[in-house]
Amino acid sequence: MVFHNWTSEYTAQANSELLQVFKMIFKWYCSIFGEERMTKVPCILQNLPDAAGPSISNRSGLLRLTTAVESNIPDGPRKPAYNLAVYIFQLSHELYHYVINQGEKGNAGTTWFEETLCEAMALSGLEYASENYVSK
Repeated sequence: MVFHNWTSEYTAQANSELLQVFKMIFKWYCSIFGEERMTKVPCILQNLPDAAGPSISNRSGLLRLTTAVESNIPDGPRKPAYNLAVYIFQLSHELYHYVINQGEKGNAGTTWFEETLCEAMALSGLEYASENYVSK
């Protein structure tokens, strides 16, 4: 799926709820920072439950936003359910790194300040989602 210069590596069935949440949070970010800023640098979106943690990285010239959210339900007849609050927090945090850096390395001397801003946006993302998310 391509969503305004963003490509999702989510598998359709297993991560449809994560994709739905991504679209909601992404549209919110576009309303704040503008669609031009949010689509300037192509980015690949992925959820890797076994990753050390969420990140945004620029490896091999490809920008990747990675969340690390595990399913709350073991494999079985129902599709996986994710801890959406954790996903929203991770996604909102990493999206703000995208807004600030646009795939470039940030200034190491201001890392603490950037992290503070990202945490604030993550908390705002949770508040926004609590008021706007409707599960399909």
